[in-house]
Amino acid sequence: LIRLREVQPGESIPEMVWDQCVTKSAKGISISSIEICLQDNESKLVFLLDGYDELVPGAGASKQAVPELLVKKWYPNCTVIVTSRPYSGIEEYMTVDCGVKVDGFSPASVDRFVTRYFETIRKPGLAE
Repeated sequence: LIRLREVQPGESIPEMVWDQCVTKSAKGISISSIEICLQDNESKLVFLLDGYDELVPGAGASKQAVPELLVKKWYPNCTVIVTSRPYSGIEEYMTVDCGVKVDGFSPASVDRFVTRYFETIRKPGLAE
């Protein structure tokens, strides 16, 4: 999971993974080791890019890592899943294979969902 609002202009994909996915207490993991791992496992990679509409200005410019990942210049055999609010302009960089629109919950729907969720996990008292 890469939170796009935290990506800085000039940051590489391995740097994003290092900054957002590796705990600081991890030993023996470097940006270069992440890069090798990404290259060696390219066809198994799934990048979940969250919040394309929140991408910092400059990080979405051409020649930056995120747009180049979207057009398959980086890791062309990987899978990329992107979340975004409508009209973010992502279509400029990639062909959308599948789009899903999530409509908001009404207050009544929220109550039903929360009640059912906590009943399912056998903790109905937490729904209140």
